Formats: sequence, C-alpha cells, structure tokens
Amino acid sequence: MLMLVSLVLANLASLGIQFVIPRLLVPEEYTRFAMMWASGQLAAAVLFEWLRIGVVRYSTSDSRDPRQLPEALGALYLGVLGVAVVLAVLLLVTGDAGGAIFTAGFILFYACAQGAFDGQQASLRASFRNVRFSITWMARSILSFILTLAAASTFSDGRFALAGLIISFLVASLFAGSCPRSLRWPARSSVIFLMKFGLFAAAAGMISFALPLAARYAMVHYAGGAESAGALLAVDIAQKILMALGTAINLVLLQPVIGRVNLDPVEGRRHMAGHLVNVVALFSAAMVVLLYANRVMVTYFVPPAFLDSYSKVSLLAVISVVLVCLKSYGLDALFAIGGKTVYSVATSALALILFVLGCVGLYATQSIGLVSILIALLLALTVGVILAAWLAASKLSMKLPWAKLSRIFLVTFVALAASYCLAVYAGPVVQMLGMVMIVLVILCGYRSLGVGGPKQWLGHS
Repeated sequence: MLMLVSLVLANLASLGIQFVIPRLLVPEEYTRFAMMWASGQLAAAVLFEWLRIGVVRYSTSDSRDPRQLPEALGALYLGVLGVAVVLAVLLLVTGDAGGAIFTAGFILFYACAQGAFDGQQASLRASFRNVRFSITWMARSILSFILTLAAASTFSDGRFALAGLIISFLVASLFAGSCPRSLRWPARSSVIFLMKFGLFAAAAGMISFALPLAARYAMVHYAGGAESAGALLAVDIAQKILMALGTAINLVLLQPVIGRVNLDPVEGRRHMAGHLVNVVALFSAAMVVLLYANRVMVTYFVPPAFLDSYSKVSLLAVISVVLVCLKSYGLDALFAIGGKTVYSVATSALALILFVLGCVGLYATQSIGLVSILIALLLALTVGVILAAWLAASKLSMKLPWAKLSRIFLVTFVALAASYCLAVYAGPVVQMLGMVMIVLVILCGYRSLGVGGPKQWLGHS
C-alpha cells in the first residue's frame, strides 16, 4: 500500500511541476528547462540504466558466486558515477554560462544526481527494504516539487529550475543511505556479463526515450525556443500523464502475467494476449479523455503565451505518446517476458531511423514545421508498433486477439465522435461534465462488447 501511495505522489509531483512551471517561466526559459530535463533523463538512462537493472537482478546474489556480482556492480556504479561527475564539473568550469559546453555539463550533472538516486532505490528494492524505498521516493517527490517551483519562481531561469530537481535527488540520496556492502575491482568476465545483461535489457527503453527527444530537438531547431515552447509542453504533458498510467500498468497488471507465464508457458501465452488487450484498452481510453481535455479545458492549464503552438500539435502529440506507450508497456513488455528483447531493440531502432530519415526529407523539400515533424514521428512510431505486433505474434507463438482489439477500436471511435460533439455543440457546463460522460461511454462499450473492465484490469477474472 505504501508503495502505491509513493507511486501516486511521485506522479502527482511530476504532473504538478509540468502544469505549474509554464506559468513561472517565459516560453524561452521553459524550452530551456524542458530540453535540459529531457536530455538529462536520457543521459541518466544511457549511463546508469544498464547498471540499475543489474542492481535489481544481482545485487543480492549468492556471495559464493565466483563472479562476485554484487561487489562488481558496486565498483562499476561508483566508477561510472565518479567519471561522469568529474566530466560534468570540467564542462561546467570550462564552459561559458549559457553556452553549449556549460549546458552539457549541467545536463550531465543532472544525470549523475538521478543516476545516484535510482541506483540506491534499486538496491533498496532488490533487498526488499520496501518501506525505506517508498519513504525515500515520497521525500524526493515532495522535495522536487517544492525546490523546482521555488527556484523557477525566484529566478525565472530554466537552469535554476533544473537545479532544484538536482538538489532533490542529492538530498534524497543522502536520506536513502543505501551503499554497496563491499567493493572489489571487478573481474573482466564479470564486467562483460553485466554489460551484456544490462545494456541489452535497457537498450529498447533508451531508444524509445530518445525518439520523442529527437522530435523535441527538431522542433526547437526549426522554430526556436519561443515558438516551440507550446509544442514541447503538449508533448511533455501527454508523456507525463500517459507514462504514469504505464507505470501503474507495470505494477498492477504485469507482475501477475509474469507469474502465470512462469507456471505454465502454454497457458501463459493466453494471459500475454490478455495483457495486450488490457494495455490497448487503457491507453485508448486515456487518449480519448486527454484529447477531450485538450479541446475543452486547454485554456485552464496552458498559459496564453504557449497556447498557439500547443493547439497546433496537441492531437499529434497525444497520439504519438500513446503509440510510444503501447509499444513500451505492451509489446516490449511481452518481448521481455518471452525472452525476445532483441525484437524490442530492433523495432525501436527502426522507428528512430525512420523518423530521422523523415526529418531529412522534410528539410530537403523545405516542408519542415512543427506539425510535419510530429507527423513524421507518428508515421515512424506506427511502423514500429505494427512490426512489433507482427513479431510478437510470430516469435512468441502468441495469437493476437484481433476480435477484442477491433472492438476496442470501435469503442474508441464512438467515444471520439461523442467527445467531438460535446466539445463543439454542448454548453460550458455540459462540457465540464462531458469528461465523466465519455468515461462512462468507454466503460459501457468495453463491458457490453466483452473487452473487459476495472475488475479485469485489477487482475481479477
């Protein structure tokens, strides 16, 4: 229960930052903050995610294991962290404030702070110290909300806002107090084993995270900081909300599926197909609700300075993030359960390559713009999802539940039509109540067509 509370609080803090900070920063500074935050998260994933996965899996392994993996993990983590911190300090010292070198140092320092915190949390989770894990997570969430918004309000500078996030990670890391139980220079074989295990497991997630970031850089490069701020905000809000849903799916729905697959691989394939249905149903419903909110309530949570470019791309931003989540929390999760993560990496890499080629084509034909960049992203993601679905069916010997998926698409279409009618023709009071009406339409549609409902999503048959 405490872990669920910490999850909710962490997501509320992240969403709170996302909704409030555009009101504290001018568009150019928000763009600086958003790009540095997203870049720092990717840098943290590249540097530390493979090690974090290794900590979760092997930090409590048998001390008689000749590979001495816990000791090797501790040495590797501290080694990578130490080198990254030194490099970050050098970049900050040698670069001009506001220049590319200084910014790179700031991003790297954020990555180090997040990496240190995530590593300690992984160690707590692996050793089943769940109470301390949850309390530390909640403390970090509260600190990040207070310090980030206080820094943004006081200094009106995106770099100081990011500094608030960095401080929250550092303070929470000191509170976590989880350090390697012993250190030993790792044997070459241990390093190779951990790198093969961790890098391959983390690669798909890194690439999936890099794809929206590449779209952000393309939009900023084309339109500049002020004009692209609203478009970045549209992507950021959709990503925070939908990935919070994805995290909840992993905690509530995925673990029972893994257990059933381990017990009976043949029967487990049916549960894997059922998990895919649940993921598609939940993200489709979330997409409809978010699109409706973007249409009728956008003026309440998007400042006027951001509204123009936000409105232009909000539809494409939501659909693109939904596709990212369908692949990450649906198809990639199935590949991980089935031991076929190579297909997660391949399909994610293909989508990234297609997006880059699409942007090159747009630039060559002088057709590049905020909308066209997101269309290129949407098409690349669509190809990646379709290919991943085909590979899941063929390589995991899993029959895709086309009948239920088609019913989900039908309910989604009806709900979209209903939301459009409410947004265009209803009065303000009815529009506010429309959110509840749309949710009821979706739930009743799913239930009447045999797709499922809350009982199935909570793991009950």
